[in-house]
Amino acid sequence: MALTISKFRSEDFSVYFFIKDLIGSLVKRVVDGYPYTEIESETLEVPSVSVEHTQTMDDGGELGASWFRRTWAVDVFAVNDAQRDELGHLVFDALDKSIPIRDYSSGFRADGKGLAGQDLRLIEYAAVEDRMMRPTYAFTTLSEKKFWRMTVTFVTVSTRAT
Repeated sequence: MALTISKFRSEDFSVYFFIKDLIGSLVKRVVDGYPYTEIESETLEVPSVSVEHTQTMDDGGELGASWFRRTWAVDVFAVNDAQRDELGHLVFDALDKSIPIRDYSSGFRADGKGLAGQDLRLIEYAAVEDRMMRPTYAFTTLSEKKFWRMTVTFVTVSTRAT
C-alpha cells in the first residue's frame, strides 16, 4: 500500500526545498527538522540550516475553502556572527514573496524534482507573512563546540486545495 502525502506534508517539502534551493550551496547541510541530536552530541557541522514547521492554525475561509496559517522556523547555525547575519538576511529577504507549493505525492528525488527529473505539479502559492529574524546565543558552558545561530520565523497562508 502506497503512503499518501497530505497537502500539509507537500507544503513541508515545498518550504524545505525552497530554502535548500536558496541556500544549499552555501552551507554544509540543510535539514528538515531541528537537529537536536547533532547539537547534543556536538556533531553539528556549521554552517548548517534547519527548516521546521512549528504550528498550524485554522484561519476560516469562504465558499467552502479553508485557509490555514502555518508558522515556520528556519535556524541558521554559523561559524561566526558575520556568517550568521549574512545567511540569515539571505533567507529573510527571499521570504518577501510567495512560496510555490508542489505536489510531492507521486514521488520525488533528493533534489526536490519528480522521479523523472521534471518539476512537480504546482498546487498553489503559499503567501508569506509576519517575517521575523532574531539572533539566538547558543554558547553553553559545557559545550566544546561553539556556533552562532539566527532564527528566521514566518507564517504561510494557504488552503487545503490539492
